[in-house]
Amino acid sequence: MPSPEQLSFATISCVTMPGADGTPALVPHPVERLVPAVAAAGFARIGLDWFTVRDAERAGTDLARLLADHGLVTTELCAMGIGEDPAADERVARSMARRCEQLGVPVCVLASTPPVSPDLCARVAAIAEVFAAAGTRVGIEFMPFSGVRTLADAVVLREQVGVGIVLDTLHLLRSGCAPAELDALAAADIACVQLADGSPEPERPLAEESRVARLLPGAGAADIAGYAAALDRIGYTGPLSIEVLSATLRTRPPEDLTAAFRAACLPYVTDG
Repeated sequence: MPSPEQLSFATISCVTMPGADGTPALVPHPVERLVPAVAAAGFARIGLDWFTVRDAERAGTDLARLLADHGLVTTELCAMGIGEDPAADERVARSMARRCEQLGVPVCVLASTPPVSPDLCARVAAIAEVFAAAGTRVGIEFMPFSGVRTLADAVVLREQVGVGIVLDTLHLLRSGCAPAELDALAAADIACVQLADGSPEPERPLAEESRVARLLPGAGAADIAGYAAALDRIGYTGPLSIEVLSATLRTRPPEDLTAAFRAACLPYVTDG
C-alpha cells in the first residue's frame, strides 16, 4: 500500500481557474496562509501551480523560504500548456523551468491541445530539454478532453520521447482506464499521480467538471483503492498529489480544506 509520506497537497485545488470568456485566474488563499495550513494538516509535500507561484511573486513573497520554513518539499508544477502554435514553446518553457529550479520542483506537468503526432513528439522533446537543463523532468498528463486523451496516447509519448506520464484518477475514470491497465507500466514511467474523484456519470462537460466539480477521493465512482493497489504492485513510490478542483471546496478556509483533503486520502495510504 502507498505511504502517507507520498501525499502532496496540490495548490491548484484552491485556484479559481480562468474562464472561457477570458476572465483571469483568481488565487483566493494567499500562500502566506495556505502553506502553514498545508504543513499543519500533516503534509510534508506540496504540488505548486503556475497561478499561485506568479501570485506569490507579485506579492513579493519569498516562496522558497516560506516552503523551507514549514518543511515542505515540492513535488510538481502544474502546468505548461502546449497549444496549436509552437512559437511560444521555448519562451514559456524557459520561464517555467527557471521557477522550477528556484523552487526545487522535480516535475513540470505538460498538457497538450494538439493530438499525438510526430510534430507533437518533437515539440515535447524540445520542451523536455529546456526543463532538463534546470534539473526538472516533464510529465505529460492525458485528459479525455485534450489532445492527449488516453493512457495509450501518453504511452506513445513516453516511448517516443522519454517523458514521464502523469496519472490523474479522475481522468483514469473518465477515459475508462481500469486499475489493471496500470500493471503494464513501470514505476519509472510515472512522473506523478494526482488523486481526485468524480460522480458515476459526468453532470457537465468533462473540461468543466475537471476545473470546478471534482470530488474528494472516496466520494465518487473512481476505484481509488484499485489504482493505489496497482501503483503498489509496480513499485511506485513517488508523490500522490491531491488535486480536487471544486468550486465548493475551494471556498473553505485553508485550514479546513487541507485537513479535509488529507483525511479523505488516508484510507488509501494506510492499513486498516
